[in-house]
Parts: sequence; structure tokens; C-alpha cells
Amino acid sequence: MAISIKDIAKAAGVASSTVSRALNDHPRISQETKDRINRLAKEMGYTPSLLARSLVTRDTATIGVVITMASDPFLTHLVTSVEEVAQEQGYSVLMSSSYLDPGRELELVGDFHGRRTRGIIVIGSQVDVDYLQMRDRFPLPVVLTNCRAYPYSVSTDNPAGARKAVETE
Repeated sequence: MAISIKDIAKAAGVASSTVSRALNDHPRISQETKDRINRLAKEMGYTPSLLARSLVTRDTATIGVVITMASDPFLTHLVTSVEEVAQEQGYSVLMSSSYLDPGRELELVGDFHGRRTRGIIVIGSQVDVDYLQMRDRFPLPVVLTNCRAYPYSVSTDNPAGARKAVETE
């Protein structure tokens, strides 16, 4: 069974709120108490509940990523880069594949919206600019890749890339 803040509070002889504040490095808790509670939490095998934290903070710290196919090596590299940057900023990434099906893509975007992700990145969208008409349905930021007609798109600079590819030193 998972160890809770209440279990640590009972072992430490303090209130649950004190444990919560100590684990979150609150300035009103003495360093001695923080150290003791952190040591107990580690000894007891405490793992913070991300669900509980998101209920309190109203933030899941998660980004949804929709890709066309997980088997595409280019997309694997791209998602790895998204994950690295997200992790540096304290976010985690949920990823799903649309399998080039526009209906599935919209379903996944809706699922990510329901999971209260902070934003959604769609790589290889089959829906493209239609997201503009769905802003009321998906009020979260939806960013597309390589869709120049969509105002929230990240695109490659193909002409510059081609010039760089043929340049000689």
C-alpha cells in the first residue's frame, strides 16, 4: 500500500499540513523539521501523488503530443526533443498516435483536453487549420507542426535548410 502524507505525519508526530509544507520546502517550517520529515519520507518509501498535487495546484504539468505513427524514426527523435525540453521546464509528456486518421486525432486532442494537459502539440496533423473553428471546443493551446496557414504552428525553414545542405566550406 502506498505511503501517504498522513502516514508520515503519524510517524513524525505532527499534522499532515506540516508534512506537506516540509516536503514542499515552505519557509515557515524549520530546517530541522524539514530534514526529519524528508528523512522519514525517504525511509518509508513515500512517493508524491501527482494526481493529488494536480487537484491542489489545478495544474497537471503535462503536455499532450499527438503523432501520426510511433514507428516513424523522425517522429521518435522529435518527441524525444519535446520530452527533454518539457522535463527541463518541469513538465511531463503524454503521447498518442493518430495513425493518420483525422477522427482519431480529434479524439486524442479531446482526451488530452479532458486530462487537463497544459497544451497540446500535434505533429503531422490531418486536421490542420480546422482547429481554428474548434477553439471553443478545445480552449487549450493546440500547436501544429509545419502548417504555415495555422497561426500556432512551428515549421521548418526548408529553403534555408536546402541552402545549408549545398553550401561548401
